[in-house]
Amino acid sequence: MPLIPAVTIGSVNNGATIDPSAIVLTDISTGSDGAITARTISLYTVQNNLLVAVIPWPLASTTITINPLTQDIALNVLVNWVNSGGTSLYNLGQLAAFTGYGEDFNYNLIQTETSSPGILQDVNYQNYVNTLNNYLTNAVKAISIGQNLGNAEAMILKETYLVQNSNLYY
Repeated sequence: MPLIPAVTIGSVNNGATIDPSAIVLTDISTGSDGAITARTISLYTVQNNLLVAVIPWPLASTTITINPLTQDIALNVLVNWVNSGGTSLYNLGQLAAFTGYGEDFNYNLIQTETSSPGILQDVNYQNYVNTLNNYLTNAVKAISIGQNLGNAEAMILKETYLVQNSNLYY
């Protein structure tokens, strides 16, 4: 039976540990092809540029964690199964919104609210917290519902602006 490519893509966020730089890929493909000798991961930005050099993914490992992210971003994640000559035999592209840095910042806001409950009475604070949450949610929905990398990246850019200029809003 030929290979039927399938990969899950996630992040390191298990409730206790958040690593916004990490991407976790798990190969859940079925079938096989004896000609496959290697697997690679390519991460493409909304401008169709490689985020980092192509990453080898050893066939012996079903799951791999990579750490290419320095900020939140929407990516087209392309996995290639290649032969000994480097020719792609199978490939699978998936769109993903990585919002770990914004989620981590948002969690820090929650901690602030718990230690300074009076801040909840600040209407501007609440408006910006809700705006941040909307941008984070909409980035993910742009992928999960619309399969639209550009819209996801637009939401991420707005979220990143709020985080980078937090002294103006929170």
